[in-house]
Amino acid sequence: MDDLRQSLQAEADHMLSDLLYTEKSHFAAAERGQRSHLVFGGIAAVSAAIAAASVIGQWSPVVAAVAALVASALSAVLTLVNPQESAQKHLDAGRDLAALKVELRQVRNLDLAADSTLDLADVRRNLGEFANRKSEIDRAAPGLGERSFRKASTKIDQGNFAP
Repeated sequence: MDDLRQSLQAEADHMLSDLLYTEKSHFAAAERGQRSHLVFGGIAAVSAAIAAASVIGQWSPVVAAVAALVASALSAVLTLVNPQESAQKHLDAGRDLAALKVELRQVRNLDLAADSTLDLADVRRNLGEFANRKSEIDRAAPGLGERSFRKASTKIDQGNFAP
């Protein structure tokens, strides 16, 4: 029975690690999306203001044209790429993974404790359910790039997210 308990604990530890890295990668991607939205939106707004001011102030037509072009191009990027929506999806996935991580940690620390009377077969079923829920969250979430994973890994390695 101790071998099964140890195997379940090892699997729970592996799942907790996977959840931590995936969760923090989604948060890093959300942060990047929010930052992109602010930068592109800010530049678009300033460019639009410059274009309007150059028309009203009768500045060079080249300035007005370039500013209007930049504003419209960035507005199109914001509309098509929609970094704010992508950021929200990453944020939602990160939050869902964080909640799942808490549940799994409770199973690991409470239900798999040496003095627990819980049936280990129930724990095994719970771990399978957690794996299925993580898979569902992953399928619904936007994809993660290497950059987000590297940023999350760096923060984790620095100890920013100690349990």
